[in-house]
Amino acid sequence: MLSSSVYATPIDIDLRPGFWERGILLVALTAALLALGRAQLPIWVMLLAVLLVVLIAAREWRRAIARPTKIRLYADGNIELSKRGELSPQAANLLQSSRFLGLVQLHFEGSGGDKHACMVFPDRINSELQHRLRLWLAVHRPSPALFVGAA
Repeated sequence: MLSSSVYATPIDIDLRPGFWERGILLVALTAALLALGRAQLPIWVMLLAVLLVVLIAAREWRRAIARPTKIRLYADGNIELSKRGELSPQAANLLQSSRFLGLVQLHFEGSGGDKHACMVFPDRINSELQHRLRLWLAVHRPSPALFVGAA
């Protein structure tokens, strides 16, 4: 069992695109292109669809490399983000966290107002840190947004 002092140390998570994220993007791109190749569409529709698929994949890759490179979660609930080329980390706010297929998804906002989202894949966090992250989120999870429906 880990001591309480271990739980008081900050949790550092590497947010750079890793093997899993690259692989999933590549598999999704390949599957979409193969599906379009098998579809019996007019050539102009197929070319337009291929262009759209490639543009979406490029946009997702740009988003992945533009997000902060590291997030640090403190025991008191504070969050800091580190970006490429910056010497000092910036404060941040956790907007939302969720689990999808066992993976943690984080939505956060930097001090400059820029919003980012990412999934924490197993190649970026070991089982001990995953357990500590689960506990941290149980204590510091942001309150869910209120649903404002049409009345």
